[in-house]
Amino acid sequence: MSIPGLGQIPVQTSTTSARTLKLTPLSEWRFTVGQPPIKVRLLNGTAERDGTELAANQPYSFAGVQSKILTWHGCEIEVEGNVESSEVVAGGSKVPGVPSPQISYMNLHMLLASQRARAATLPQSTGPRLLVCGPPHAGRTTLVRSLTAWATKMTSTPSPNSAPPQQPCVINVDPREGMLSLPGTLSAAVFATLMDLETEGGAGWGGAPSSGPSAVPVKLPLVYNYGYARPSDAPDLYRQLVTRLSGAVFARIAEDPAVKSSGLLIDTPAVTTGEDEDDEDEYMPEGDDDENDQKDDKEEGEAKEPRPKLMSIDLLTHVIEEFSVNMVVVLGQSSESIAIRESLEQRLVGDAATTSTGEPIQVVQLDSSDGVVARTDSVEQQQREACIKEYFFGDTKRTLSPYTQQVDGETLTVFRLPPSGDEGGSHRVVKFEASPALAHWTLAVMNAGLHDPPDVVQQATVQGFVYVAEVDGERRKVRVLAPVSGRLGDRPLVFGRWPEPYINLVG
Repeated sequence: MSIPGLGQIPVQTSTTSARTLKLTPLSEWRFTVGQPPIKVRLLNGTAERDGTELAANQPYSFAGVQSKILTWHGCEIEVEGNVESSEVVAGGSKVPGVPSPQISYMNLHMLLASQRARAATLPQSTGPRLLVCGPPHAGRTTLVRSLTAWATKMTSTPSPNSAPPQQPCVINVDPREGMLSLPGTLSAAVFATLMDLETEGGAGWGGAPSSGPSAVPVKLPLVYNYGYARPSDAPDLYRQLVTRLSGAVFARIAEDPAVKSSGLLIDTPAVTTGEDEDDEDEYMPEGDDDENDQKDDKEEGEAKEPRPKLMSIDLLTHVIEEFSVNMVVVLGQSSESIAIRESLEQRLVGDAATTSTGEPIQVVQLDSSDGVVARTDSVEQQQREACIKEYFFGDTKRTLSPYTQQVDGETLTVFRLPPSGDEGGSHRVVKFEASPALAHWTLAVMNAGLHDPPDVVQQATVQGFVYVAEVDGERRKVRVLAPVSGRLGDRPLVFGRWPEPYINLVG
């Protein structure tokens, strides 16, 4: 029997996209991958991602990242799946004759290791306190992550003549990206073990702590809720929280000799030496009529005053002073980086410029990698959403089952942050009645009492986060997603301005 068209449909053949890459010493494989994930396997040699080594013949899954695999001595890797872009850079630099910046980063690590070893022999001494800063897209977080991984690697591979354990306290003061937490927070954690290579959210530090099984030891961060995207949105509040965080960090250091001798590694937001006009409108929730009216008045009247889009030198100096930083690394050789270094030298370097313990402050400028990729707004938003989704539902390796419950809006004690253009400048939280404006927002559960003053609530540490899936304004019912079961009315909730609402978290 003959059927018209039969045999004209091409047969789909089953093919594999696995391929092998051979990397020479000091080479990098740089890649960008979205969804679905790719699988990477180290066949022979040694390789690492941001300082954390890949285990031999162990498949690693990467999705939604722009990253690189570095080899110091050469390796062979197998890649399965499709990448959006891929490039092998021999020698770690695209410019002939220019050495890889990884060499200077490793030299910096060895300097820090020697300072830690010296501090371990002196009971009253504290290890190095290093802060990394620079302009946008300089690779600040990647360098801090690499220095952290190299330090913990020395701890995990002891030898008879090895130095004491290196367990640095890592601090993130960039609210746009969370470290072991959600965006909009400032956090600190001690790293004594390796990091999760495969985490899609969390800026590469690994996911937030959970009670589920984990192949990688869980880190327990100390978290403060800032609730804005930029330090310049609420500078007074930012200073207060940095001061609170530094007090908690030094209290932790005083209790643990290994952490004290290991010192601090601090990741910061992008820095500017001037003021750039910010054309990025702040998200205003529907139904927040008073704030939308304020926004309309600004649009109809005079133009908005320029607001620093990046971190100012003043705020950066405050971080340096609060954490008693004795070494500042400025990344990049651009005019912006040079201006940042010169501004810091004018403020910090000199006979009178010392830390709180009387140590001189060093300002060092290092090259950025030419593989740093400028992330688009859409990519950053996808990563923030991945971080929130992973917090509640886990990832491909570990599935979490959050609890959904419907509660009376009257039983919740909710505070909200004012818009960043608050005329009073205090940016204090105010009571907020449950309304449809809360839908799709992530709220911080504060470690405070229901009757504590707003200032106490705002500066308390964060216990966790909940997600408002739906609000029934007529029945005053709120459907909430929480990582664990339990009553929600026992702790105050804070409604921030960052991260923005996640519309599609719950179907």
